[in-house]
Amino acid sequence: MKRMIFILLVLVILSPSYLFSQWIPVGVGTPLGGDIEELKVYNNIMYAGGTVTLFRSTNGGDNWAGCFQGSPPLYAWYLTKNNYAIFCGLWTSPYMYYSTNNGVNWLVVNNFPSMAGAIFALESDNNYIYAQTSMYFLKSSNNGQNWVTENNP
Repeated sequence: MKRMIFILLVLVILSPSYLFSQWIPVGVGTPLGGDIEELKVYNNIMYAGGTVTLFRSTNGGDNWAGCFQGSPPLYAWYLTKNNYAIFCGLWTSPYMYYSTNNGVNWLVVNNFPSMAGAIFALESDNNYIYAQTSMYFLKSSNNGQNWVTENNP
């Protein structure tokens, strides 16, 4: 019995990597900053949305770059993708952005209702984009060109 305990103790001391999962920090020293609230992967590209802005990594999180030029939107927390584009919703304002080139360039969804309020959730399937805001539950069947107000659950 003592020999078995000794062998187990040696195994634990000499080879902890075999016994425990290992987390490896990525993106250390990058400009991320703030809190990350959303992490998604589309087309092998990672997107991290948070309190500072939306960031993009093409190498598994080793390096990150901000997705927006100029004044980045704050609280870019919500991301979804359909067949057409990647959509990014902001928690602090009724703005939504979209990218048709994997997050290299972003444009404002012009027809998103300004009276909708802050975006609380954003989802999609292949045919629809859904947005839950502080005022409405919205649905678009044409990639954000037009929005229909649904009953707010």
